[in-house]
Amino acid sequence: MGVKHCLYDWMNVWWRKRCEDTDLSQIRAIRVLDLACGSGEVTEALGDWIRTAYNHSKSPPKQILPNRPGTLRDWKRSPPPLSPNDLRIEVYPTDPYTAPAYEQRIHRTCATLSFQDIASGELPTSHFPLGSMGSVNDESVLPNTLPDGESNQTEDEVDLPTEEHENIEPMNDSDNPHLEMAICSFALHLIETPSQLYGLLTELSQKTRWLVVIAPHKKPEIKSSWGWLQWNLATWESTEMGSRDPGSEILQERVHLRVYRSLNF
Repeated sequence: MGVKHCLYDWMNVWWRKRCEDTDLSQIRAIRVLDLACGSGEVTEALGDWIRTAYNHSKSPPKQILPNRPGTLRDWKRSPPPLSPNDLRIEVYPTDPYTAPAYEQRIHRTCATLSFQDIASGELPTSHFPLGSMGSVNDESVLPNTLPDGESNQTEDEVDLPTEEHENIEPMNDSDNPHLEMAICSFALHLIETPSQLYGLLTELSQKTRWLVVIAPHKKPEIKSSWGWLQWNLATWESTEMGSRDPGSEILQERVHLRVYRSLNF
């Protein structure tokens, strides 16, 4: 639950800040790389976040009372009200070891690219939109993964219009990255050598604007010479690498989430 809580907090601040400094038409559809995706916890959390946001656009949530001692903040209702015309998320999952587990849980195709493959310039080609099951012709939906008559869709899930299921057109603008963000949960710190980490992160810095690292601690150590700036989510500005200033990370239920912005975008 800590991973999901951290991602809700990150997506809320990302959307709010990006709305302040970006033409909304430029972020209507974003690509997210779910790197070392495991069994799909990140994909599932992002899907829940966007579905909740879509539902809030139809029926705004009741006012959330301020925190009180001994009570939990109702963060599950925190996503802003959005419609599919405001934002769509296309996820690109990959994991060389757990792709079958991901496909079993998420019922979508998962690539098997490794960290080394990504460092060599490869990216997953399989992708799908979050927030709905997709159209009946969506090739990323795995056949025969659900019992007869059973659906992935919940009662509260909002379907996207049919035309919204078309693949997002490739970006041709050299000023834009291929991906809006790459998210790596509980895996980046497992890379064995600094040279392997350097190769992966320098390549990713040329492909994505944001790197989101989720870990049980503050590792791995990332250097600015690898193409990244650590980002302070409170000031929405770069901060010193390894900073412990307020806003330098999100910490929920012993799960740390840190964000880095590419020096190339």
